[in-house]
Formats: sequence, structure tokens, C-alpha cells
Amino acid sequence: FNHVMCAVTRPGSPKDAKARRAIERATASDGADPESRLKEVIERGRYCVTCDAVKPDMTHHCSVCRRCVLKMDHHCPWVMNCVGARNYRFFFNFIAYAWLGCLCVSVAGAAVLFEREYPIRHVTSEETFRGVIFVSVMAVAVFAALSFLVFWQAYLALTGQTTIDYYAWSDARKALKARGMPYGEFQRPPFHQGSRAKNWQEAFDERGRF
Repeated sequence: FNHVMCAVTRPGSPKDAKARRAIERATASDGADPESRLKEVIERGRYCVTCDAVKPDMTHHCSVCRRCVLKMDHHCPWVMNCVGARNYRFFFNFIAYAWLGCLCVSVAGAAVLFEREYPIRHVTSEETFRGVIFVSVMAVAVFAALSFLVFWQAYLALTGQTTIDYYAWSDARKALKARGMPYGEFQRPPFHQGSRAKNWQEAFDERGRF
């Protein structure tokens, strides 16, 4: 279910009606002239010429999908879609449940293969025994690969970051450190909500509740 939903759900675009209204409200609230505001956005590099749209913070242009994506994390070949604001929770649930499934299969396979009282090798055919070994090895391998991905995405969600913005923030810190300049404002990710609980809710909660 989560795999399908992640694949078919649009990750979000600055041209979405909901996103446009939010951008208009932000522009109106600061009292800036629209033309001067647009010029400032272009100078900051927050305007996409290809999409002809203003890019809010954490929005990036995907060269594969050929569109700007709200809160873009990455383009995922597993779902043939970008992972962004609207479908991130489906992506995380997909890899988390796959990780748990591989863990269960690995534990079950180990229990069967290392059973001493009734060894499977003595009560089943050689072909079945080889099948159990193959499935167990594959489950362990996928579990190991997904372990890094799941915990990495959990870390990003808890700290209010995406993969792209994490590296941009990290590069900025390294550049300031190399120049011997203070980076007090970079002690915390720029879009941190103040607590890990709020960051988690921001990542998974689109309608105001978990």
C-alpha cells in the first residue's frame, strides 16, 4: 500500500494551489512590494526559470521529473517518483515495513537453520533446505541495506532536514570552519522546528494531526 501510494502521490509543486496560496500569504505578510520581492527571490537563486515558479525553502528542481518539488528529499528509482512533502510519509512507511519484514524473515530463517532438536536438513529435501538458506541470506542482505536507509531517514525527520538540505547545510558549516569564521547560526539545521517531536510531526503530518 505505501509503495503504491508513494508512487502515485505527487510530491508537491510550487505551482500547486495550496502552495501558491501559502507563498502569496508569506509575500503579503512582510509588506514587500511584489516586484521587489520577485527581484530578491531571483537574486537569491530561489526562482526556477525552467518551471517559471518561485521556489520556497527546501524546494529543488528534479532533473528526472523535470519539475520543482516541495521539500524534495531525492528521486527514488524504487517508486519512479520524487520523494517530497506530500508523499514522504508513504516512502518512510514503505522502507520501515520492508525493514521489519526482512528482520522477521531473518530471525525465522536463523531459528530454522540453527534448530538443534529437529534439524531441518534431516526432515526436508535438499532443495527446500537450499531455498531456506537462499531466502535467509537475501533477507539479511536487504535488512542490512535498509537499516542504514531507515535510520538515516529517521534522523533527517527528527532534525527537520531532507537529504539535499543536509548536505547543503553540512557544506556551509565546513566552508565557514575552513575560513575560521564562527558558525553559531549553523549549530542547528536552518529549518529545525525547535524540538524533535515537532520536526517529526512536520515531516509526517500534513493535515494538523498524526
